[in-house]
Amino acid sequence: MKCPNCGFEKHIEHAEFCQECGTFMINFCSNPVCNMNNGEELPLSNDMKFCPDCGQPSTFKANGFFDKK
Repeated sequence: MKCPNCGFEKHIEHAEFCQECGTFMINFCSNPVCNMNNGEELPLSNDMKFCPDCGQPSTFKANGFFDKK
């Protein structure tokens, strides 16, 4: 998995945090009352900018990861 913050790719299997910069690498809906966050949080794919259920920004979008070049 590629870190959305720094781009580091050589993580250990099932890493949740980047070994290079410490960024949380799982993308979720940023809306706490969204159905995607009801009960068990369901991760969004890493390329999703907005939640398909409620239309709110993903946590990666909210943190500006898609704005990096």
